Amino acid sequence: MAGTVVAATVLGLFLPTFLADPYLVTVLVRGLTLGLAGLAVGLLNQQLGLVSFGIGAFFGLSCYAFSILTTRFGWGPTAAAAVALLGVIALAALLGAVVVRVKALSFVMVTLAIAQAFFVAAGLAGLKDLTGGDDGLLVEFSGELAGLRQSDLLDPESAWPLVWTVVVVVVALTAVMVRSRFGTRLRAIKQNEERMRYSGFDPYRDKILVFVVSAAIAAVAGVLQALTQGLASPDILGFHLSGNALVAALIGGSATVIGPMVGGVVFAFGQSALSDSGNLQFFVGLSLVVVVVILPGGAVPATIRWTRSAARRVKDRLL
Repeated sequence: MAGTVVAATVLGLFLPTFLADPYLVTVLVRGLTLGLAGLAVGLLNQQLGLVSFGIGAFFGLSCYAFSILTTRFGWGPTAAAAVALLGVIALAALLGAVVVRVKALSFVMVTLAIAQAFFVAAGLAGLKDLTGGDDGLLVEFSGELAGLRQSDLLDPESAWPLVWTVVVVVVALTAVMVRSRFGTRLRAIKQNEERMRYSGFDPYRDKILVFVVSAAIAAVAGVLQALTQGLASPDILGFHLSGNALVAALIGGSATVIGPMVGGVVFAFGQSALSDSGNLQFFVGLSLVVVVVILPGGAVPATIRWTRSAARRVKDRLL
């Protein structure tokens, strides 16, 4: 695992040199940011069988918190990022103590309601001086984050090493958690929560913890959004972002930690190519039908199955 993480980090740092067009790096950064939000959705689905439509709330709150602290109050980017992440984690712990008690269908509706509540709050006229209202809030700050100034972070090629390193670290830590005893307990809770309770475990505590981890991943993506896009807008708080994150998780495959990242990149490049056609939503719906029918479980799990099947056929012929 450690060797894979180091190799992926080093090789990924040189990726922009192979992309002739800087715009491709911009789309790639957006895709990875969406992929992190998709990973947050996929983690809950993979481990607990729950679908969250509230990921946009944690994504957007961290983005807004960072933007408000730096732009309105003059905080440095490092302190603002830390407070934004810690604030979202604390809020997720409070909300998780309530929402993880409900059943799967109710969980979908409750998380959607939470996201929509924050979406409406961001556009209130009374908070316009703080949030920018429906127009959103342009991020402005002085100082450096990881040796990068704001002008560097808004340049995708300059910001790429930071973005890639953060993505690799988050994905690696998520993979470790999924393969740990804690991850095994979560999957057991997904299969039979009552049996786990009677076996002496505390499903309630574990469900809150994974809910907080999912929110933290979304919060990291939200801070990256503020750093690399320089804008916090209300649409990232509502169903729009949460829906796109879910689509990314479904396309790539929520059963793996890599799947949502692949799905996010595919979605971003598809959005870039088809946005001018006026038929983006049609192609999104069509792609979901294709994934469900032809690639059940997502593109990454299907690729793994095909690769293993081909390897077995080659081995059988050689032997």
